[in-house]
Formats: sequence, C-alpha cells, structure tokens
Amino acid sequence: MVYPFETPTSYLREDVVDHVISREDALANAPKVRECHIVVPKVVK
Repeated sequence: MVYPFETPTSYLREDVVDHVISREDALANAPKVRECHIVVPKVVK
C-alpha cells in the first residue's frame, strides 16, 4: 500500500524551517545530559 487513502494526499504543505534553537539552548533545560543527549529513566522492564 503506497497511500492509506484512495487518492494521494497532495494538500500537505512542504516543511519550512523558520525558528531553530541551538543544541546548547535545547539541552540547557534538560535535567540530565550526557554526551549531548538527554538522559531519561528506563521505561521498559
């Protein structure tokens, strides 16, 4: 199946980058960071 609908979805817009924050700014609010990655608790047992 190529499309989940019978007709292709041609009404979707193209992605446009307009406001991007730096990696440092994004990681500044994370409670725990290791090697430029946000560390979260394990959620699967």
